[in-house]
Amino acid sequence: MATALSRKANHLRNSYRFLTSRYLSQCSSKPYIPFSPLLENPNLPLPRSVLPLGGGIQSLPISQRFLFSTTAAASTVDSESSKKTEEDKSDGNEKSGDSKRQDNNNAGRPLRRGPISWLSFLLLAATGAGLIWYYDRMKKRRIEALNKTSSIVKEGPSVGKAEIGGPFNLIDHDGKPVTEKDFMGKWTMIYFGFTHCPDICPDELQKLAAAIDKIKEKAGFDIVPVFITVDPERDNVEQVREYVKEFHPKLIGLTGSLEEIQKTARAYRIYYMKTSEEDSDYLVDHSIITYLMDPNMELVKFFGKNNDADALVDGVIKEIKHYMVSGLALVVRVIWALKLKGVEYEYIEENLLNKSELLLKYNPIYKKIPVLVHGGSPIAESLIILEYIEETWPENPLLPKDPYDRAMARFWIQYEGTKCTEALGAFFRANKEEREKAGKELLEVLKILEEQGLGDKKFFGGENINLADISYGACAYWLPAMEEAIGVKVLERSTLPKLHAWAKNFMVVPVIKENIPDYDKMLAHIKVCREKFAKN
Repeated sequence: MATALSRKANHLRNSYRFLTSRYLSQCSSKPYIPFSPLLENPNLPLPRSVLPLGGGIQSLPISQRFLFSTTAAASTVDSESSKKTEEDKSDGNEKSGDSKRQDNNNAGRPLRRGPISWLSFLLLAATGAGLIWYYDRMKKRRIEALNKTSSIVKEGPSVGKAEIGGPFNLIDHDGKPVTEKDFMGKWTMIYFGFTHCPDICPDELQKLAAAIDKIKEKAGFDIVPVFITVDPERDNVEQVREYVKEFHPKLIGLTGSLEEIQKTARAYRIYYMKTSEEDSDYLVDHSIITYLMDPNMELVKFFGKNNDADALVDGVIKEIKHYMVSGLALVVRVIWALKLKGVEYEYIEENLLNKSELLLKYNPIYKKIPVLVHGGSPIAESLIILEYIEETWPENPLLPKDPYDRAMARFWIQYEGTKCTEALGAFFRANKEEREKAGKELLEVLKILEEQGLGDKKFFGGENINLADISYGACAYWLPAMEEAIGVKVLERSTLPKLHAWAKNFMVVPVIKENIPDYDKMLAHIKVCREKFAKN
């Protein structure tokens, strides 16, 4: 800009000198000294152009353009040039016409503006606001989806199985391909995060590491901890391997392609999004959830950041025990017998999906529970254990003294283990087409038990509970849950009045009532099992 102004000023000076010399050469009188006061006193204010609007050289627009950006000398030259052109009006018509056209062209040119205008600024602001709105909208959508999923899980499996989890194809921290099938048959706890997480991920993984050790120590359950990255762009195999080493030797780290991680995150309803990015330095906003998956890799429960290590331990142990409720039916009858006898005992929970060396040692043939260890000697199978308890601790007898009555009690106990169990199993596994037939067969078996086994007695043992009542006890609490899950009533007052009354009396006995599995968990377990039967 300064260079352009200098060139214009020089051009005006040259024009002035040319016109002045021409004028002086034509004048014979005294010499003309233009604007001598201004030249003698440069501190005077700048002169204004007084050219008439209709004649002379129309240089006013150009003079005004440079008047406020050049020195006083340039302004003086401009004023003198204006006065000279006024005196030379008659001789310079042709030149005035050319100058007029030139000045008009210059006057029509727009002034040069800066690179940023108000319009561009408004467009930039609108674009930024649009991006912020889009980011917030997407984030709210993903958070709402996560909250919806969390609500589904909190409602529990009694209202349907939450659709969380699914197949995946990832790579572990040793570079080996891994799918969800590799975790079948094991209890698994899965946490999603990223290795560059500054605080939350390390805290959650430390909590997880401490919890699985305490669970093993407290209940004997082996848990497989799994870390899945949500930042596959930076978390390669080597990065994940070094990261998981810092927390627990059993911790398995999984990574994979961007597409596979996205697919896995969607299956597990995990929200994640980059919050800022500057080259390779960024953070990832993600869900803070630890999933407990059963041996079928199906969701059991999730735990949030608000659960500390102890709460995590207690919650996992509780869920696993409830999951194994079906195996407790045989264990509970042993517990009832010991409590009715007043025998103190130590109860050790066994994980049937990860059988301990202790179970394999004490029951190497069947490898099942329950097992009673007395004096270092194991006794397996629930009915045999009940007989052993009755003979070893004769106080508070659970079998009649009369030999015939004792034999009949054993007969009906055997009837429960064969006829009743088979009929209940067929009824439980029946589909819609088979359900009516299976229900009738079960009703026939129970009517025989009611008329010939129970009769008019309060309990099978008369006024007191005996081993036959303990053997049939599972029907008192399992059958109602089974009926609700299937949608068909069997044990009703109108069809089986005596057995219905017996079940009511049996369930109010304090020892029985205080030592039965949770009804809601039994119902959930039955529904899950029925879904598996339906799929097969």
